[in-house]
Amino acid sequence: LEVAKKAEQLETKVFNLNNSKKKALAAVGLPEKKYGETGELYILKDLCAKVEQGNYVYELCFFGEAKQRNKGQTTGGTDLGYWQTPDLQRGAAVPQLKFTRGGQVLER
Repeated sequence: LEVAKKAEQLETKVFNLNNSKKKALAAVGLPEKKYGETGELYILKDLCAKVEQGNYVYELCFFGEAKQRNKGQTTGGTDLGYWQTPDLQRGAAVPQLKFTRGGQVLER
């Protein structure tokens, strides 16, 4: 009877650990590999980079969109594309990060 009780407790622990594992994997975009093969790009999830060039500010948000705006402009702008799942080829030193469906860049 004691062995059966211990076995049941262990089964419950394994079940709970598997649920925790599933939740953790889902948080980093696995098994869909949204954040890379093993979740290695998860650190970029809420990161955006801005670069000023001439009269424009370019904003690139990982797992989001890329925009071109006039300096001082905080909304709107030209859509340069939307994040696509990274192309992470095994053995490649650097993943290819792709943005697609963007509009034409404004030039003056």
